[in-house]
Amino acid sequence: MQEVKTYTFKRSDMTPDKMAVVEDGHEFFYKSSVEHEDDVSKIWHDIHCATSAKYCFHLDWSPYSHPTTNDLEMWFALGCPTRDSIGDGKGCGNLDTKRLTEALGRDLCIAGY
Repeated sequence: MQEVKTYTFKRSDMTPDKMAVVEDGHEFFYKSSVEHEDDVSKIWHDIHCATSAKYCFHLDWSPYSHPTTNDLEMWFALGCPTRDSIGDGKGCGNLDTKRLTEALGRDLCIAGY
């Protein structure tokens, strides 16, 4: 049986309001599912509570690729931001490695981000 990687939630300035009910320290895991249509397949990216069915929410990632373990680590380190709460002024487009890296640089006050 394969062990499931879990991630610990920690609120930040980038945590969206919709996650106000989630307390710091909750453990979550990532699970994807594929929806097949006539001409395309799309990936749904869901985050589930590791200890109960209490919380489940969607990761705003491209429906055509999977986030890496590092992407998920950054996303949780940033407080699970959305395209709107990540603070890059773009407001549109799915999150990706570049947007997470830039947000992490800004969060850590690294020049150039």
